[in-house]
Amino acid sequence: MNELKCTRNVSNVAKSLIKVLKKSLIMCLGNELRRDDGAGLVFCRKLRESNIGITNMIFAYTFPLAYVDKIRDSKVKDLVIVDAIYGCKEPGEILFTKLDPLMIIEPELVSTHNIPLKLVIDYLRSECGDINIYLLGFQVRNVDFGLELSPELTKAINNLINELRRVK
Repeated sequence: MNELKCTRNVSNVAKSLIKVLKKSLIMCLGNELRRDDGAGLVFCRKLRESNIGITNMIFAYTFPLAYVDKIRDSKVKDLVIVDAIYGCKEPGEILFTKLDPLMIIEPELVSTHNIPLKLVIDYLRSECGDINIYLLGFQVRNVDFGLELSPELTKAINNLINELRRVK
């Protein structure tokens, strides 16, 4: 079983993340009507507006499989999936990891959507060939119906965006 390295240390995450984001297509996932489930979308919007220069994004919302053709046709070698997750200990913790093809993803890491993350990853790999897939995940507190992120996720996203601006 793989040990997930979740953290609140945005400095370490930002240093690794900025290198990958600059060369990647970013798939932003989430449902903004379910509070923290919108974290991936909120992060991507803030990233796009941050003037860091990272704009190669697909806003897939809760339909990642609908964009597989676009990802395959783009011929990118690196894809970063940004999503709300279950798998860290505390709300607001951040996970950034390269998803190795042999990595056991479930049950220890679960997306907040109806489609299991492992299925999405396996399908992307089968359709897109030799692609490096990374996950930037934000541990949720609350995915009840509502529009606002929890304070922990708002803080984590804002801190990470600020740190990305600093290390760019």
